[in-house]
Amino acid sequence: MTIAQLINHSIAAKSEKRSHHRLSVRLPIEYFLIESSCPSLGHTVDVSEGGLLMHVLEKLRVGQNLKIKFYYASASRIDCIQALGEVIRVDSLGKSGKEYKCAVKFVDLPCGILKQLQNFLKSLT
Repeated sequence: MTIAQLINHSIAAKSEKRSHHRLSVRLPIEYFLIESSCPSLGHTVDVSEGGLLMHVLEKLRVGQNLKIKFYYASASRIDCIQALGEVIRVDSLGKSGKEYKCAVKFVDLPCGILKQLQNFLKSLT
């Protein structure tokens, strides 16, 4: 196999894993553990129709369910998208061991929220 074939094979394999295009965007986020009413704060790293990657200061567990709110500027106001999500990956950041990147997939997005998310993502491109 040539180098070009290896690169094309690698790109094809990566694109098969993702069903939604991700857009890099840093937005403030509040998330709540399902059993808690106290929010924790973080920010998005990227967002797609299927989920998001967020930077947080606490180690979450894979499989944990969250209520998520992320905020963005819309015309002349601040708007937010609220969704339920499931943590699917957690990675430590830096050497401090106190910062984490968490991949969250959206769970059962209502049609209205999905449309709002799609419109927001279109506004970024």
